[in-house]
Amino acid sequence: MERFRIIKEKSTDKKIFFEANGKDLKEVFKNAGFALLSVICDRESLEAEQAEEFEMDGSDAADTMFIWLSGIVAVANAESMCFSKVEIEEMDEKHIKAKLWGEPKTAEKAGRRVEAILQEGYSFENDQEGYSVKAALILS
Repeated sequence: MERFRIIKEKSTDKKIFFEANGKDLKEVFKNAGFALLSVICDRESLEAEQAEEFEMDGSDAADTMFIWLSGIVAVANAESMCFSKVEIEEMDEKHIKAKLWGEPKTAEKAGRRVEAILQEGYSFENDQEGYSVKAALILS
């Protein structure tokens, strides 16, 4: 099972999609975080210098995932940070507590600025093979 893949939309350079997979909830949340962070920054060149803590709640797994991804975007933009490491401390379908590790954003390490996660094109699924999430990112 592929951890994640980035899918660029041919008609515009303002939207990118990604798909992330995992055998369980923790793995799909971690892989979705990595997919999103791979668009925001060059994760491979980053040091895990600073941690930002997250604790979020949703009404179900799909809602919690959407809130998780939106929270990553908000913190990366507000704090001008690039993150390279995702550490999930606790979670269930309605709750996630995690740390993102990274460093201040620089021109050399920055990728694209993600403005938002779109509801349109968003899906969260669970089947015999595990979980998958598809999300559309609006870029500035």
